[in-house]
Amino acid sequence: MLMIIRLWLVVLVLAVLSWLLLRFIDKPQALRKLVLFWVVAVFGSMGMMYVLSVWVAGL
Repeated sequence: MLMIIRLWLVVLVLAVLSWLLLRFIDKPQALRKLVLFWVVAVFGSMGMMYVLSVWVAGL
């Protein structure tokens, strides 16, 4: 459970930093789009690594 909370914190920090950076370079985006992007990026890559490890373990 603690790992899931840490992942959500990482996602939120990355989203806020991305939002601030995009505001700084005058290309503002909606914060919810950035949160969605980082959720897909972090949890998608975590899922792909899990599937790959299960597949390799089965060989």
